Amino acid sequence: MNKANGQTVLVTGASGGIGAKCAVELAQRGYAVALGARNEDQINELAAQIQADGGNATAVQLDVTDLEGARHCYAKVESELGTIDVLVNNAGVIGPISELADAKFNEWEHCIRTNLIGAANMVATVLPGMLAAGTGTIVNLSTSAVDRPITGLSAYCASKIGLAMLTRSINHEYGDQGIMAFGFRPGVVATPMQETIHSSEINPLAHISISDMLAAEKPAEAIAWLIENRPAQWCGAIEPDIRDAEFKKQVWQDVADTLS
Repeated sequence: MNKANGQTVLVTGASGGIGAKCAVELAQRGYAVALGARNEDQINELAAQIQADGGNATAVQLDVTDLEGARHCYAKVESELGTIDVLVNNAGVIGPISELADAKFNEWEHCIRTNLIGAANMVATVLPGMLAAGTGTIVNLSTSAVDRPITGLSAYCASKIGLAMLTRSINHEYGDQGIMAFGFRPGVVATPMQETIHSSEINPLAHISISDMLAAEKPAEAIAWLIENRPAQWCGAIEPDIRDAEFKKQVWQDVADTLS
């Protein structure tokens, strides 16, 4: 059932991978979709593709680490598509891929700024409009790295732990005002980020064959389901994981066993 109801979604990091597939999936479900990313050519091309397929989309160049840029993005989206009802915080980086003593600190800092501060910038930007409307949905892309350290990914793990607490804080502070935030764990997905890890050979993730990873369409479908259904059981501290049997059953019902 289409539950878009004229809602507008901003997807960050929409130039490829999960972000791009998520934008396409949501547009197909009737949402107006704003594509935010640094690579303007790629998001312009994707927005044109969505429009050619009958969807409603606009592209906005966006660096999530720039708060003023985030505000400019919001204003542009609002003028073209209306107030942002849903934020998908997908923009992120994986590097530096090295043990801590060997890491380049500027890259380590950039990871934190993108994955955590960038996500917080976007939340701070969209929250006033959501609070004024009395409703809003935020999906932060999380990871199982929240639960354990992974060799060579100290910055990434640290940033995602911070993001998990940001998700919980949103619900703690604004849950009674109609705002729902989800930290979604997409599993190991065949994206350029995973290809970078794969080539490093630094940890067990690097030895997972690309052919054994999930296609990006699957987490995109799960994110769309979260947005449409806003399930309270998966809100805040309990992060839905695409590999969890109960979550799969709810999202895909009788075809849940197609995901391993």
